Amino acid sequence: MAKKSSGLSKVGSSNVADFAYDRKTQTLGVQFIRRKGRRKFAEYIYHDVPPEEVRGLRRARSKGRYMNSIAYDYEYDRVR
Repeated sequence: MAKKSSGLSKVGSSNVADFAYDRKTQTLGVQFIRRKGRRKFAEYIYHDVPPEEVRGLRRARSKGRYMNSIAYDYEYDRVR
C-alpha cells in the first residue's frame, strides 16, 4: 500500500491489516485480510472520505465492523 500523507496505521484487527488516509485528496486506502485465495490481502481505495470518518475508524474497537458500516457510502476502487 502506498504511504499516504497521514501515514500508515497498523491495526490490531482480524479483518483490517492497515489503512492510510490522504487528507489533501480525501482518499482512504484500506488493506483487508483475506481468508481464502492466493493473496493474503485485498486492497481498496475509497474516494471523498471526510476526515471525521477516518477519526471514527481510528477510534473504532472493531475496524472491520466500522469499515463494513461505511464502505458502501463512498465510491471505491479495488487495487489488488
